[in-house]
Amino acid sequence: MSRLPTPDEQDWILEELGALVQARGPDPLVRGPIWLPTDEAFPDPWNGDVPSLERLLRRILGYVGLDHLKLLIERFEGESTVDHVSAHGEASYRHHGAAAWFGGIHRDVAHFGCAVQQLEEAGEQLVGVLAHEAAHAYRHEAGLVRDDRDEEECLTDLTTIYLGFGVFTVNNTYRYRSFAEERGAALYSGYRWSQSGYLSPQMMSFAFAATLRARTLGWWPRWRLLRWLEPNQRGYTRAALRQLQGLQLKGL
Repeated sequence: MSRLPTPDEQDWILEELGALVQARGPDPLVRGPIWLPTDEAFPDPWNGDVPSLERLLRRILGYVGLDHLKLLIERFEGESTVDHVSAHGEASYRHHGAAAWFGGIHRDVAHFGCAVQQLEEAGEQLVGVLAHEAAHAYRHEAGLVRDDRDEEECLTDLTTIYLGFGVFTVNNTYRYRSFAEERGAALYSGYRWSQSGYLSPQMMSFAFAATLRARTLGWWPRWRLLRWLEPNQRGYTRAALRQLQGLQLKGL
């Protein structure tokens, strides 16, 4: 399996990141924080309930400049298809296998939904899921939303990286965990894996590498960021960094 996206995918990523820079400015991409799964970035207590979810989502929205919004949050069971039209007649958003969704903004009220399972599991993965939905809200407020739903989801993934949440959303593209546990006198082992997002791990890693190149970071700051990535994504990002030497994004 290639560690890099195809040449066409690489061109698309660089073109769309450049379009974001031209539309919204370079600061979030080249000078803004890159958020990490640390207590410093996310200090709020987590109790597995809606108030905890609201605190986390408010913090993420604040990080992307949307702290003026009020929140309306719905919970739903499982990860089933969600067809949503807000009570105010906003546009419909269809999500298949959704862990969370953004349902539009009306009179400064942003409507979000989150699967109950996400509240139970929480952690770094939930931050990535909510960062994707916050990026939907960001694109909505900025007038960046594309008509094609699939294209818009892919661009929203890229927008999470532009907004500094790349560590979370790159990691969410593929997680693998092995485990061993004792049950009585027997020892059982196995593995779990999960995937989320709309772009491949290679594409998201390439986009993250492009932002690191645009920041012209030295090897030590880059190493400190790369160590937060899942092993596969770390390798993809390193390969992309080599591919992107001398990168110049549009608008920078």
